[in-house]
Amino acid sequence: MTDTAPGIAGHLPAEIRIAAADPGFRTGLPTWLRGPLDGCTPGVIREAAVVLGELVDNAFDHAEPPYRVAVTVRSHGHLIRLAVTDATRGCADGWRLGRGLRVVRGMCARWGVEQALMGGVVAGKTVWALLPVLVPPRGARPS
Repeated sequence: MTDTAPGIAGHLPAEIRIAAADPGFRTGLPTWLRGPLDGCTPGVIREAAVVLGELVDNAFDHAEPPYRVAVTVRSHGHLIRLAVTDATRGCADGWRLGRGLRVVRGMCARWGVEQALMGGVVAGKTVWALLPVLVPPRGARPS
């Protein structure tokens, strides 16, 4: 895992880059999410950790590194965008919904897959999900 501080705890940015699959990464998600989701209830942080954990697990199981895990918050619509980008090119054509993506679909307003571009060139894909919340985090930006 590469980020701006050792470990996953503490005040980290809302994005972490991971060089290789790390099966233990998921266990630290609730702690890490407290930073970008400051002001949200513990229940929202748990829900976000479940959704993001499923997206991370899918990337580790089915995609190539490096991985980028990102959380974006916005006040308009009270949505938290949870996303995992990997280096595998592809789209959702022919994907079967496994247990993890069914969990994501059941908990989120929407989810999808988009191409990840770097310098205008397709560098992989991003799987994202929008988790609705009643009260946005303190750091939410109007959009």
